[in-house]
Amino acid sequence: MMFIVDTQLPLKLVFYLISKGLDAVHATYFNNSHLFSDEEIVQIANKEGLL
Repeated sequence: MMFIVDTQLPLKLVFYLISKGLDAVHATYFNNSHLFSDEEIVQIANKEGLL
């Protein structure tokens, strides 16, 4: 299971999830993610197999 962490949440959360054995990526990994709507983040998550 892999998680995408929204831009409003701290990058430290990604490192915390990884330390707990989970796969995670911060939304800032994607270009222009600070401009994404919630719906766009959901679409990316679905496309990339993220939760």
